[in-house]
Amino acid sequence: YAELYAASEDTGASTAPASQKGGAIFLAPNTTYKMRGGKIQGKTKNYGGAVFVSSGATFIMDSGTINACSAVYGGGIYVQAGATCIINGGSITSCTATKAGPAIYIEKGAEFTIDPKANVDENEIVDRNLLKINVSTEKTRMGGTSDDGAVSSISLYTVELGSYPQTYVGGDMNNELETWFETTNPSKVKTYTIREKTISYYGKTFGVWDAYLYDDGNMYVRGYSYFDYSRRTYSFRNGENVEENQCVWFKIEPIRWLILNYEQWQAGTEAIELYSEIILTGMIPFVTTGYSNTWENSFARYWCNNVFYNDAFSDREKEIIQLSRVKNNLRGEDPIPNLPTSDKDSLATEDYVYLKSRYEMGSGLFTENDNYATNGNAARLCSQSDFAICNDLEISSFKTFYRPEGSNSTYWLRSATENESKAYCVAAMGTLATGASATRTNGIRPAIRLIV
Repeated sequence: YAELYAASEDTGASTAPASQKGGAIFLAPNTTYKMRGGKIQGKTKNYGGAVFVSSGATFIMDSGTINACSAVYGGGIYVQAGATCIINGGSITSCTATKAGPAIYIEKGAEFTIDPKANVDENEIVDRNLLKINVSTEKTRMGGTSDDGAVSSISLYTVELGSYPQTYVGGDMNNELETWFETTNPSKVKTYTIREKTISYYGKTFGVWDAYLYDDGNMYVRGYSYFDYSRRTYSFRNGENVEENQCVWFKIEPIRWLILNYEQWQAGTEAIELYSEIILTGMIPFVTTGYSNTWENSFARYWCNNVFYNDAFSDREKEIIQLSRVKNNLRGEDPIPNLPTSDKDSLATEDYVYLKSRYEMGSGLFTENDNYATNGNAARLCSQSDFAICNDLEISSFKTFYRPEGSNSTYWLRSATENESKAYCVAAMGTLATGASATRTNGIRPAIRLIV
């Protein structure tokens, strides 16, 4: 099998010049090339480190080697929509891509076939049609260290799926991108909207981030830092401080997900369940005016299944995201402040993207190293992306495996509290909070299941 990433989002290949395509071979429309031996090694281009197959062209690989090539998209081969790629034999090894498709990148609408005897570098992969998702062969640690010294000992496998703004580019790159933006007036690729009603202040709009494809082949978003009246600056992961109301750029990167049920999924007893490794954004209230605090009617649910779902995933990726039936407790049904013994079945919703419940975050994986008498569960501690910080997410100093220097935040759960003005969340100390004001803007840590 090939490592490939089939997607319909605009990678920029359609408008990029031929000079950025195909480190060794560029197939123009309506041409055919058969590779029957030889070696292509160490080549690099933005699109197709070794080979770029244009729409209407056909590339056939019967034998030969593509080795150690690199690109932004398609380290070995990039196949455009309307093109045909047939791998009958040969090998594609040790190729890399900074964005997607280490061996092969195939746009939606392309034709692709591969013979099992072809030798293409394999990781453990999830396979549905043309979409491949690499499962990391190395586990990552979940959670972190609470202030009482409890350490999460859980290590989980991860996958990458979807993309979202995450890392602050740094001051020098921020200036470079801003100069490029002002001098070239580029066309935006898409817009990421973080909140229902944007905030306008001194001529700037907060909560809306426009995405642009830069010359390095990566996509970045541009917007303005927003912190509420009590905070005037934040430190990002690289140690730089950014003040409020500043023009800032963030890189759009693959989302890394923890596999919560790897053994059950491997055994074929459960659909694979993924949980975001970090909090992806702030600025999201659980409810807005006119909503109750139930997950069914919450703004958080709307944002997860409409805004985030459409922003983060390509059409191809959406095909393998399962519509999950999730149970929701009702107000007053849980003993408070004790943990609920289950999620009530009297109310259930069907969601592509959902938040974990209070019960789920107090059972299973999340009961490791638990100490409710002090500061709760280290396994529940979760860091945040730089992008989330810039969208008004408070940070605390607890150490996590993502940020060992110390940085974590509060994030919403989908469970209603007895008080209809509040909703449950995981607090900064890792505790299952008895409820936060539902109009507060906590973080979002999404969960999904896949049809594989």
